[in-house]
Amino acid sequence: MAGSEGQAKPAVRSEERPEQGSVVACARADLPGAARNTLLWLLVLTILHVGLACPRLARVPRVVMDESWEATTGWSLAFEGRLRNPVILNRDGIDRAFIQPRVTQSLVLAGVYRLLGFSLIDGRLASVLAGLVATWGVFCLLRAWAAPGVAGLAAVLFIADSQVFLTTRVVRPEIYQLCASVWMLALLARGVARGRLRTCFAAGLVGGIGCYTHPNMVLVILPALPMIFWHLGLRRRAWTVLASYGLGGIVAVLPFAAWVAYAQAHSAVSFFAQLGSWYVQPGEDAGHALVKEYYRWWDYLRLPYRGPWVLVVIASVVAGLFRRNPLHVWGLAQVVGHAVLFPLLIRKGSPYYLVALSPWLAAFVALWASQLWRAAVATGAGPLRRRGLQSVAIGSIALTLAVHMAGNLYVLHRHREADYDGVCRRIAAQIEPGSRVYGNLVFWTGLHDYPYLSELAEWTVRLDEIPEWLLARLQAFDPQYMIRSSDLCWSLGGLGPRRMEINRDAQRSFDEFDRSEARQNVCKDSYLRRRRAVLLDSFETYDFGTIEVYRLRW
Repeated sequence: MAGSEGQAKPAVRSEERPEQGSVVACARADLPGAARNTLLWLLVLTILHVGLACPRLARVPRVVMDESWEATTGWSLAFEGRLRNPVILNRDGIDRAFIQPRVTQSLVLAGVYRLLGFSLIDGRLASVLAGLVATWGVFCLLRAWAAPGVAGLAAVLFIADSQVFLTTRVVRPEIYQLCASVWMLALLARGVARGRLRTCFAAGLVGGIGCYTHPNMVLVILPALPMIFWHLGLRRRAWTVLASYGLGGIVAVLPFAAWVAYAQAHSAVSFFAQLGSWYVQPGEDAGHALVKEYYRWWDYLRLPYRGPWVLVVIASVVAGLFRRNPLHVWGLAQVVGHAVLFPLLIRKGSPYYLVALSPWLAAFVALWASQLWRAAVATGAGPLRRRGLQSVAIGSIALTLAVHMAGNLYVLHRHREADYDGVCRRIAAQIEPGSRVYGNLVFWTGLHDYPYLSELAEWTVRLDEIPEWLLARLQAFDPQYMIRSSDLCWSLGGLGPRRMEINRDAQRSFDEFDRSEARQNVCKDSYLRRRRAVLLDSFETYDFGTIEVYRLRW
């Protein structure tokens, strides 16, 4: 027995065992100095994350319509005590009650707004904080299979990832979903490894909360379920773990379900109507879905600009296929699950949803580099082989960091002239206090002190061809001022080498508006035909193209 213990000790001390062994062995946190190393790594990761996420936070990336859309519910909860969107009227009842399964961000924003006040920078600081918690979660998740150094290196690559860089700087729910995803998977991996039902229950709680950070959380939960049986087989223990995990999820979802039931009963809103814009509807064209997925992945990978990094990721994935390392199996389950389930379930084609895969892509590269390095220093490796393997290991990490940081620095440089707050101040200088304003939703955050109406369509540009349903809303709102911009402000602009291009259709309509009688008569139909648009100010901006402010008079 003493001999058994003597043989076990070197295996426990070995840094190689946690990366190559089973998840049960890897999840142990009793390595010598593990707690100290973990705290040191968390401190380093905190400094790196804050140092990259905070510079020029109010300007980079440019503000888009979604940020004001997301801020409305946090603002209403903080200052009205109601969860609703007060700007987009009569859209599935969303002005009465917001019941989409993505309310976590609203709760966080409400607390931040009450504490710090309401502004663009305050909302983005909340995302930075969520990104920091997600970074800690990435480190703890990867510690289930790797030594602190490997997990820390992967977390550094995660912080530097250009998609993570953008996601942690905007008021959007993806960063909250990512935070819930990594912590759920970290708890689930440790619960499965150690057989602790309480940990599995906690993982279910986090996963349930993640279900109302963003609807896409289902794409993380579904690929994680087979991993329980991959580790434990079809034994009774696996079903017990699954039951504990599922019970935690049900408990977490119950408060949200109660809120939805109450809102539908008292606010005459429909959960499925608000959710309908997210999920694929029966009969939707499959070919269109595949084309959408092609562009989603192309935009996420940012080809060809991030092509060298993509090649490194592919090489690391191929190398991992021959090792059956738990990290690769869990990570590939997530990658394959997203690739298969996205076209089947999710209608929206945004590339920013794929940020949920960034921790795994960073982990693949870090683990591959560490394996190459260990092979280089292994006994019996010749000088030429040793130098070659070390060069590939260092080169893969350096190339990944170089590609990511080049993109991040480029975005910081490209958007240096963006000035959302300055644009909103100039617009506000033309508007009398308390006046009713109609314009692009993107300006609401800076002009929230005014009664404001907007739509998610391009009618804020094409005001000479307004449909009847919008005319009815405008007539009820009776705007006194109108803001027009020659860009619809949908896209963040990406990481390409050129400045964001103005939407061509919107620009054409904008120019036609200038040449037509619509400058004097806002619309040729019914209510607004008697409204005269008096131009108060027109100026060029980096963020939104040409902006014009009108006073509407009879």
